[in-house]
Amino acid sequence: MQKLIIAAVIFLSTTFAMATEADDPVIKNFKLDKKNKSISYELTKPATIRIRVGSISGPQYKTLVNWENQKKGKHILRWDGKDTSGAFNILDNRKFTFSFNYYLPNENEPVMREYAGSDIILSDNFIGRVPVSSRISQNHKKHKKQHCRDIEVLFKVPDNMPRTKEGILKIQGMCPITVEFPDQYKTWFGQERFSINIFIDDVFVKGEAMGYVPYTWNFDTQGISKGKHLITVNLKGFKDHIGVGSLPFVVEPAASAPAKQEK
Repeated sequence: MQKLIIAAVIFLSTTFAMATEADDPVIKNFKLDKKNKSISYELTKPATIRIRVGSISGPQYKTLVNWENQKKGKHILRWDGKDTSGAFNILDNRKFTFSFNYYLPNENEPVMREYAGSDIILSDNFIGRVPVSSRISQNHKKHKKQHCRDIEVLFKVPDNMPRTKEGILKIQGMCPITVEFPDQYKTWFGQERFSINIFIDDVFVKGEAMGYVPYTWNFDTQGISKGKHLITVNLKGFKDHIGVGSLPFVVEPAASAPAKQEK
């Protein structure tokens, strides 16, 4: 049975926090400081921590802390707000959530706890979550350290595709896009098995239950409004690891046909 912990919201100008009536027994006093580009929290005891940031409507954007052993006390994490690919600033224009997982070194049966469940709007673009304590199926404590991590997704498009002055991909009509990840992860993440989940502007559009790389799909901009958009890909491993990457693109307006000359 899951234990529900009710969350309360505290606003401190550009700094705001998510507190709880009955704080998680290990992670306390989580605060996001946009002005100083930092996240802080306290651990009541040593723990192995993972912190992810993602969209309320679907994809994960970045793993901020990747199963790191951390000591008891206050921790400050510097973060510029960028996603894994450096494609966009999450703090500027996205509704996002944080999730925390941890396990304790002295527990015989490691318990994972995640901030998940009902959503709470903390500001115009930050959404917190009601903390829920639960036992997660994967025992990360038994994973090999070098194989227990989230990874980056890479994208490949034809070299002759046009780009804006800022280097953003310009697409009109069809464009083959290939998803890959770095070679050093292929020996273990590929064997772990994973699904492929593709989002456009946080909306799920395509998926493969049994994923593989390199994976190529012919992306078609038909039905997508002109202007700037974002593709985000999540490779969800069957052992609770994830690959994340984002690719911004601009949809070009269709070229108008030349006017017919009257005779």
